[in-house]
Amino acid sequence: MKIKSLKDLHDGTSLKKDKIYEAKSSQKGWLAVIDESGEEYAYPPDIFEIINEDDLNKETIILNMIKEKFPARSLPKEVMQAIELLDSYISQSSSINVN
Repeated sequence: MKIKSLKDLHDGTSLKKDKIYEAKSSQKGWLAVIDESGEEYAYPPDIFEIINEDDLNKETIILNMIKEKFPARSLPKEVMQAIELLDSYISQSSSINVN
């Protein structure tokens, strides 16, 4: 299943906020995720949103590519505001909260 991290963990070295990861169920309801270290670890489900794979669209893919390729500090303020608005729209329309 696809999940989106709701926060950075360990300054982004474990999980990056808003990044989509592949997950599988783990013991005691936690999610097994291959994180930024490249290793699989179990994380609590309340720090993720489950992404409905049918709703992943071009906007989501483009947004994630932009976020991964360009650090926020390198983009003009207006571009960052547009990205934040698009991210907010996509989050509201295509994800299901895990809680």
